[in-house]
Amino acid sequence: MPEYVLEHAKKDFGQLSREFNGTFFNTKILKNSKVMRTLMTTPSRKLRASATCGQLGSTKIDKNLTAYWTYFNRGSDTLLLVGGGLANDRDILAPFVAMFPTYDIVLFDYRGHGLNHKPRSLKGKVTKRYTGIDCSVVTLCNKEEEEVLSVLSEFKNRKNYKNTFGIGLCYSAVTFAKAQAVCPNSFDKLIFDGSWPMLKELTQKFCKDPKLFLDPQRGSTTGRLFGRIPPLRWLFRIIGEWLFGMKFDKGINALESFAKLNVP
Repeated sequence: MPEYVLEHAKKDFGQLSREFNGTFFNTKILKNSKVMRTLMTTPSRKLRASATCGQLGSTKIDKNLTAYWTYFNRGSDTLLLVGGGLANDRDILAPFVAMFPTYDIVLFDYRGHGLNHKPRSLKGKVTKRYTGIDCSVVTLCNKEEEEVLSVLSEFKNRKNYKNTFGIGLCYSAVTFAKAQAVCPNSFDKLIFDGSWPMLKELTQKFCKDPKLFLDPQRGSTTGRLFGRIPPLRWLFRIIGEWLFGMKFDKGINALESFAKLNVP
């Protein structure tokens, strides 16, 4: 964890305990994008000499789509692109900045995600407020590889990196795999964590416990109780397909992209 995050967490969120020579704190700070954005981009005298502040920027993909990112320049010949899960702002990925202190690192937001995205439609404004994403523009991995490829191209054109690595968490495991399948020279190595194989199976799981959409790791007992009622599962599915403007059965099959991977 970055030192400045630890300091802020202990000061404003309260230290919980000390075990194994480590400090454990209230992780809610990672979900506070405004605080994290400030901490990661504001110079501090307490930072070690090897640490650098993040630089904010964006990459234009087309006239209606811009990918926003935070870049940590360590003067490395290795670029690490880190992508988060569905409904995760890029700022929640701060621990990876400390985890790989010798790499140049880019954290980025997908379409419909993050502080920089401003919804244009009423549906987008409502879903962004209550779910963290603008469902009117999110395509559930059908097009999000465009952000991955565009951001990668931006930084590869800036600097002649010897190695390009990617860490894809959940949602990003699918988009990174698809990007590599579409453009085989994108990454030299990839790490996936918690990927889902097919949108159809994922949405069936969500319909059985709607709380999983907001809390993918735990869900809720109440959500599971509602999900046991067939009419409600059908209703949840209809609402979900209306929100995202797509039929879940026709969503992406990530296994096809994984089968085409040409890197370790």
